[in-house]
Amino acid sequence: MVLRTRERFDVIDSLARSLSACIVVAATASPAMAIRAVLPSKPNKVTWRDDGRISATVYEAEAISGIQTTRSLNFNQVASAGQTFRCAGPTLSLVQFGHDDTDTDCGGLFYRLKDRDVPVTVVLREGGANGQVVVRRVVSPKTLQDPLTLEVNRPSDPSKVWYVELSTERQDFPNYKIYVYATDHDTYRGGTLHLDGHPVDGDVQMRVTRARKVQGSRDGPFVFWAARPEEHIWMDPDRTVALMLADAPDAPVRLFAARNEWVSRQFVVSPRPDRRIHRAELSLAPLVGPGGARIAPEQVRIEWVRYSLDFKNGETSGRLYPDPLAPTNVADLVMEEGDRRINRAFWVAIRIRPGTAAGVYRSTASVLVNESIRLTRPVELEVLDVDLPRRTHTRMGLFRANGRSLDAHLWWTADMADFRIAGDSPFFVDQNGVQQEMGFSEESYRFILGPSLTRSLVETGTLMNRRGLAVGCVTPWGDSYRMMRGEPGAREGVIRFWKHYYPILKEHGWVDEAYCRMPDERHWRDMGKLPDIVKLFREHAPGVKIMVTEMNAADSIEALSKAIGVADIWCQNPTFMPLTMDFYRQRMALGEEVWPYIHSYLATNVDPVAGRLFFWMLQKHDLGGACYFSVKRARFEPAWHGVRRHTDTFVGDGDLYYAHGFTPANHYGLWRSARLYRIADGLEDRECFRLMNDLAERAGDDRLSHELKRRIAATNAAMGDMVIGMTSYSHDLERIDTIRRDAADIIVELRRLVGGPSD
Repeated sequence: MVLRTRERFDVIDSLARSLSACIVVAATASPAMAIRAVLPSKPNKVTWRDDGRISATVYEAEAISGIQTTRSLNFNQVASAGQTFRCAGPTLSLVQFGHDDTDTDCGGLFYRLKDRDVPVTVVLREGGANGQVVVRRVVSPKTLQDPLTLEVNRPSDPSKVWYVELSTERQDFPNYKIYVYATDHDTYRGGTLHLDGHPVDGDVQMRVTRARKVQGSRDGPFVFWAARPEEHIWMDPDRTVALMLADAPDAPVRLFAARNEWVSRQFVVSPRPDRRIHRAELSLAPLVGPGGARIAPEQVRIEWVRYSLDFKNGETSGRLYPDPLAPTNVADLVMEEGDRRINRAFWVAIRIRPGTAAGVYRSTASVLVNESIRLTRPVELEVLDVDLPRRTHTRMGLFRANGRSLDAHLWWTADMADFRIAGDSPFFVDQNGVQQEMGFSEESYRFILGPSLTRSLVETGTLMNRRGLAVGCVTPWGDSYRMMRGEPGAREGVIRFWKHYYPILKEHGWVDEAYCRMPDERHWRDMGKLPDIVKLFREHAPGVKIMVTEMNAADSIEALSKAIGVADIWCQNPTFMPLTMDFYRQRMALGEEVWPYIHSYLATNVDPVAGRLFFWMLQKHDLGGACYFSVKRARFEPAWHGVRRHTDTFVGDGDLYYAHGFTPANHYGLWRSARLYRIADGLEDRECFRLMNDLAERAGDDRLSHELKRRIAATNAAMGDMVIGMTSYSHDLERIDTIRRDAADIIVELRRLVGGPSD
């Protein structure tokens, strides 16, 4: 907690001391260290001896201030910007500003100097804002190459407070601009932002790299190991050595899942320094459970983990991120890999169907390396006696998820539904784009209101309902924009749209679950132009919810208030929502919904735990859904021979599925991404938490024992504690399993009290 009044300026040291013990306790109970959140600047140093003994110095990076920044600290207004932080250690290796913006969606240190070379002083103190100076560096922003790095290499532990500060002379020149990027709300538990030496709400955008030593022993030329789905398995085996050694080589790979749920693990083969993997083939023996029960082979999916460059607005850091999943269990050497020593990783996903007997199912994972060496690992999957509901209660709108044909669109819709994800639109084309191309001619209306799109709505909506999802967005896009501009014929076009499609929504019972969009991401000053459109929508499509997106209002309550009476569903970037949640809670109390934008939180270069814990954030704040807008940042830049960059993709940003154009391929030339499984994990987690709380409510306070009430409250609190603000998350991955398991155990007890179906 940070005081909001000026009195805090006089008590900074005592406040830091009083909070220190609390923060240490919190870090012990729920570590907020975001190790592995970004790729460290230093490569690991690995020694692998002939006798199999391995020792390594491992560098793990923590990104502070969450995923996005909201504040540009201009040194024309402040003389210094600093941050207290903690480093788990045992060694604090690096402190950096201005690291690659493609890594964390912000620029860190920004400067624009034309005529002057104004030095910036960077100071690191041990012991807090008034502690001993251990590193001081003066840099010239005019010549500085990103990132700005402090080499530290000093002992650290979770109890030690560090403070880093950037400062310069406060000058006011028209061509002089130096910014430090930060958040204006707290996203980091280990410290806080300081301006001109005083603590304020927020955190500086920076990263901290710690160094630690690991050691172990692994026999043979290749090591077969497993990792969680929230880990990046880099190509370079030295980058993953800590994960490899953390996996006990003789212990079973243990998983657990409820019915109606996916469960995943990554299986990896790493070579010794003198070996290469030219081919690896992974197989999983039948999973056999209680009384000989089996998991059907079609419930098991094996995919080969591939690599793609990250892109943001057409730019890339040049790093290869593990994300595309080739639909094959064979990893073959490809031309561009040459003779490099690299990991071979596979994604194994198992779908637990309704009716599967509870209990432990055993199997063996086997990998054949270079067609000569076979390695095995035992696998144990516990199927919990819990049925997650078929219906998914978290709404998801993946915008511009259109195929090139109805068949392609329906295949994609069905595949997304397997992950509990709904596309935004039930139409297989972007009707706004079609009408614009056709000049809003009568021919364009015949197409938009014709049999092919009508069939698309009916078949897509029916499929989604059958899979437990809602029909999605049905809206007269093009004519809504035209009404904003006062163009003739637009009003009549809106009426024609609703007269055709609203009866279909009524016939299929979709009015309550459909929503429509206003012209997208309008400035809040444009809100005055919307009441006429809203009145027309409500007159001709009563009951269809109206979504208002973003409004470019940032944290202005006054600006957001312009949409009162317009919005049934509010959709804003969660970066700003910590400052506006009181407003949104008032709207939710009146029956309106809030769906944050996801945006960067599912990008390839974002810490992989974000794709899962984003949905814990929705649960914590009781938010009804999420909108994933098609900003088209991500491009597919393959890391292997024979594939060109694809910018024309089938869905969303183009980074939940990959278009590749050669075999092996799924239908319509698409590969899945690893992030689809992480999203499914998050949606399933939320269904588990929701089911626990719904059953507790059904049981009633009188039927719940004191101990059971305590456990329910503790599980909800632990779930919420994993979410820091709205844009940052704890990285205690083992705790994810503990909390989910606790919720499942509670559900079993509650089910005995209330009985009845889950759905």
